[in-house]
Amino acid sequence: MPDARAIGDDLAERGIALSLGGQVYDLATFAEFEVDLLRMRTREGMAVAKARGPPTSHSFTAQDSFRSPGPCGRAG
Repeated sequence: MPDARAIGDDLAERGIALSLGGQVYDLATFAEFEVDLLRMRTREGMAVAKARGPPTSHSFTAQDSFRSPGPCGRAG
């Protein structure tokens, strides 16, 4: 759970005490927390990609599959 630990460390650096009450928590709770963080990061990444616009790299064509042989003598 690197994200949960990072959040705890960040809070500690800010002088905020984090107490879990000494109780044992269900692992599903932490798993759900991690999934929520993953979804959040995915949405943020998609927003950044949308803001950048479409990729400007080379568009592959049918001719790209007929490349010349590489150093091993095999076509790519």
